[in-house]
Amino acid sequence: MKVIRDAVHGDIELAPNEMRLIHTAGFQRLHGCRQLGLTHLVYPSAKHSRFEHVLGVMHVATKMSDCLRRQRKLPKIAAKARTADHSKETALFFQGARGQRLRTILRLSALLHDMGHVPFGHTLEDEMPIISKHDRPSGRMESEVSQLLEQSGNQGFREEVLQTLQA
Repeated sequence: MKVIRDAVHGDIELAPNEMRLIHTAGFQRLHGCRQLGLTHLVYPSAKHSRFEHVLGVMHVATKMSDCLRRQRKLPKIAAKARTADHSKETALFFQGARGQRLRTILRLSALLHDMGHVPFGHTLEDEMPIISKHDRPSGRMESEVSQLLEQSGNQGFREEVLQTLQA
């Protein structure tokens, strides 16, 4: 495990496969993307990058999942949400290798959730209907995510990560 010190969340632990992902050129470009658009012009200290944002999202998603698992509430929540098409939902809460795989999918999905954003992100998506929302499945996002997963040796998680991002 490697640790990255975050100004908001403190120490964030990353597994070797996550470190390989964040060291790809496509992921490193997030350092230069402002998460808050032009907000820094009004609030000078609002200079968060998308890199910092996705690390925080991964950290918080993991903490939430771990907390609910400890409270043993996740199986009940999943059982209520489960339909015939989503029979794997309770698998998230299994222990052992299956549970670890699904935790990895959660963390990779959190790290990759903002890939495919256009400059100024949600601001332009909301104001210009000709730009598709990055949250919707798109060939560009799928291609970028697939490429990053392959470059980082995480291609075995491709289908599940893409399904998670499109949920």
